[in-house]
Amino acid sequence: MPPPRRTTEQLKRAFELVEEHGGVVADAARAAGVPTETFRHTYNDAKRRRHEWDIISREARAESGYEAERKVWDAAIGKVKDRYKGPCARESSDERKRFVVFGDPHCPFQETEFIEEIIRREKGADVAVVMGDSIDGYSVSRYVAYERVPIESEYSAMEIFYGRLSESFPRVKRIRGNHDDRVEKNIRDRLSMDAVQALLIMTGGHFDLVTKATMDMPNVEGIGHRAHGKQLGWLAQIGDAIFSHAEKFSITPGAALRKVEEWLSDNERIIGLEPWSVVFQAHTHQLGMFPWHASKWLIEVGCLCKTPGYALTARIGGRPQRRGYVTFEQVNGVTDTNTIRIYSFDGQDFTTRASS
Repeated sequence: MPPPRRTTEQLKRAFELVEEHGGVVADAARAAGVPTETFRHTYNDAKRRRHEWDIISREARAESGYEAERKVWDAAIGKVKDRYKGPCARESSDERKRFVVFGDPHCPFQETEFIEEIIRREKGADVAVVMGDSIDGYSVSRYVAYERVPIESEYSAMEIFYGRLSESFPRVKRIRGNHDDRVEKNIRDRLSMDAVQALLIMTGGHFDLVTKATMDMPNVEGIGHRAHGKQLGWLAQIGDAIFSHAEKFSITPGAALRKVEEWLSDNERIIGLEPWSVVFQAHTHQLGMFPWHASKWLIEVGCLCKTPGYALTARIGGRPQRRGYVTFEQVNGVTDTNTIRIYSFDGQDFTTRASS
């Protein structure tokens, strides 16, 4: 008599247990409370029939990805019931432009309440600038994972994030952070150059999930500085303002920011920067500003994400991150430094407030 056919759910669970136990079948069998040989047969069957739950996963993606993240957003703010409604139609013709600047949302670990509070407070701004690390890339990180975060959840949370910005501000500009590059680095690290090239042909020439998520949002624009034939996605200039996601960090307050300014000053002619007077730096997850030299202002724009699990392990270090954002105004591309303001969310609770 042939053995009973195992259900897709049984196979999927067996496969996941082996992955959780580092590929050791015996350890997974003990965790399941099943004899090793019996479990091994189930696992081998799972490998042969894995396509069955892959199909189910694709069919359920809307619920496990976009719709699940939409429910998280709805639960946090009590609104946003529909999918993306289209770009903000308001357009300013004034010479004076108001900017709202924030960075490091690390979707799906974003502080949803704070993002919605920015939208509520700054709905009259002309330009929103996202300073990189739009997506965390946790699912493809080479570092130790402390929880399971499906790539669908990361992508969907980021898509909703940019949808809310696109609906709320006439212009949304974004630069790239190191976390935005995790998917591409993972692909290039694992595949041959020819396989990478084949994928680039199939995907239209990029592995950028942020570009994919925003390609149907006409007022969302990826910006970067071009130098020596290369696009520096982590650096951009608008008027006399520099926006940077340089990968520099220090436990000394202001040290990373001063190093970024030093590098920009040393290389401004080499990379062709226009005269500038203010630099906005992300990546550090710090918030603050101070004058520098005779005519420069240096600003860290904070972050909009929850404290990551790895920052709370026994291997202590670094400084507490600061959640917040920055606003300023430009007149014909010249920053009015008297309008620069920083806003902190630390110590404030918006979990019961529904944005209007």
